[in-house]
Amino acid sequence: MVLYDKAKEFELRHRSLKIGVVAATALATVLPLALFVGPASADYAPAKNDVVGVGSDTLQYMLDFMADSSPSGSAGVNSGGNHFKLINFDATADANARLAYGVDGGNGAEQTANACSPGTGTLAGTGNETTSHQNVPCVLNPTIVLRAGLSPAQRPNGSGAGFSALVDDIQAGDNSPPGSAHPEVIDYARASSAETSPTASSLDGQDIDQLEIATDTLPMLAVPTAQGGNAVALSAAQLKLIYQQATCTLTWNNAAIGGTSSDVIIPIIPQVGSGTRSFFAGQIGLTTSTIGACAEVGEENDPTAIAAATNPSGVSDANPADDAIEPMSAGRFALFQSGYFLDPSCAFDAVSAAVAPAEACTLSNTAISVSNVNLVTTANGYPATTAGTSGGALFDPTRPLYIYFRNSDFTNANGWQVGTNNNWVEALFWDSCQTGQTGCTGAVNGGPSDGPYGAPFIQGSSGQSDLAAAGVTPLVGSAENCIDITVSSTDPCG
Repeated sequence: MVLYDKAKEFELRHRSLKIGVVAATALATVLPLALFVGPASADYAPAKNDVVGVGSDTLQYMLDFMADSSPSGSAGVNSGGNHFKLINFDATADANARLAYGVDGGNGAEQTANACSPGTGTLAGTGNETTSHQNVPCVLNPTIVLRAGLSPAQRPNGSGAGFSALVDDIQAGDNSPPGSAHPEVIDYARASSAETSPTASSLDGQDIDQLEIATDTLPMLAVPTAQGGNAVALSAAQLKLIYQQATCTLTWNNAAIGGTSSDVIIPIIPQVGSGTRSFFAGQIGLTTSTIGACAEVGEENDPTAIAAATNPSGVSDANPADDAIEPMSAGRFALFQSGYFLDPSCAFDAVSAAVAPAEACTLSNTAISVSNVNLVTTANGYPATTAGTSGGALFDPTRPLYIYFRNSDFTNANGWQVGTNNNWVEALFWDSCQTGQTGCTGAVNGGPSDGPYGAPFIQGSSGQSDLAAAGVTPLVGSAENCIDITVSSTDPCG
């Protein structure tokens, strides 16, 4: 699968760089240096009319593609020349969705000592400390500029973090629509698990809507037995036994598991605040707080976490990766398999003969290999477990994927783009033509009639293709479901 014309991209990058340098040099000869001083910003800082989203790692690529076009060639919202943009901040500071780790990557001596440097880790209020503090993992806590002119803020990583950031923005009173004098800072939050709204009295008169836009499955990931792995097909009940352990004692040949190896099973769980973590825990009968200490924490949907698995204390195992398991978005794994993610150790235009041929960097780079792992499904050759009290259906649940936003954004009568009449929710995500609306258009994609200005982008051919390119299943027409979770869990939006 060819995702990019790398030679053309290389030429355009260097041409743009050359033009930029020439222009900057010419400008510097006629303007004082002081005029070049401005705020430091690593990325585009959204303008007040742009629509800004944060949150779940699982949904980030589908919204990235919808905003800026997919590798399969489907157009994104921002490719149409609109004056205002859809800005989708990723959950992590890395485009491969890896955590930005601090010293030792949260492993080794640092993790053993439970000691993080000031400003790292998830413990709030440690940025101004001068000594280490107790907290694991020791992540960097990257920041982003959510709106032009604002100070950097912590990048929300995960469904819970994104939803909390949206609620905090509502409670801060930033509830005017884009383009107003005191606009929203965060317009929507992505989530891979259902979120619960605070009471209406704490939301500055706002209601929060939940829109289901796609589905994904969440099977387990492991090293296939054909490649030396020891995993067997597990049920939810068996996964509960594994993930609730305080110490790692369950082996694959335990009667409750049904495998043949005497190696200890090494469970990996996504980071705290992850929607995948909370959804997975609920599916196997645990809560995020009852996940046992045996489970190792890794960034959600990261297949390299299997290779990074470590032996539990007191366990001798030469190849812990062969015994590690983790929940993995099927959509994200498909994106890895497509070759979208390139080797991050290679510079964009690197060519090197100093390493083994299989590892050499070329202009086209090398896709990250996931041939050493696979999803544990009935189609992928993992041995079936024995029947009994821990038996049951293979774990492979389907989960809905959501975005959350203010109900006032959907009912806003002002157009988002210049010269249009539909607001950003109607233009981008949802317009079901609620009872009482007039001037509705015909049905699109088998759904109900759309509002007087047509179907939202997500329901058009490009929007559907953008989501599908991220490996998820976009919801078509009437399957796209919107409810107001502040008023009632069954009240429609609007």
